[in-house]
Amino acid sequence: MSLRNKVVLITGGSSGIGEATALRFAQEGSRVVISYKENKSGADSVASKLKHFGANELVIQADLTKDLDAKRLVEQTMDHFRKIDILVNNAGRYINGDEWNGSYKIWEESLRQNLLSTLCVSKYIVEIMQEQKSGVIVAKGFSKRVRRKY
Repeated sequence: MSLRNKVVLITGGSSGIGEATALRFAQEGSRVVISYKENKSGADSVASKLKHFGANELVIQADLTKDLDAKRLVEQTMDHFRKIDILVNNAGRYINGDEWNGSYKIWEESLRQNLLSTLCVSKYIVEIMQEQKSGVIVAKGFSKRVRRKY
């Protein structure tokens, strides 16, 4: 399967796994959208690296625990590229050892960032992929990876 000119939206794309994923798609000739919550300098750095591969990239700030931000992310991607072929749900929050004994608030925030953010973005993209009759959604943060083709 060729990834050339595929539009790939990567949440949490400003560092780590998201950055590596964005760079790999760019190497394959994909058009890459990275979203970030707070790490603007990281997102800008990744965008600069994507340009090295000649990738057509877009960087969007969004707090994906907020439904309206998720909707805006998808709308801005569609406005710019007119399609979304692949969604990589990478945004999330690592729970370190100290937080295992933490408060309910810590767990609630973790669920919001690791699960609800995935659902918020995916629900808008599913509609688009159904209309396109194509698309792939990759989600992390579960006991095993979930991959669904449309």
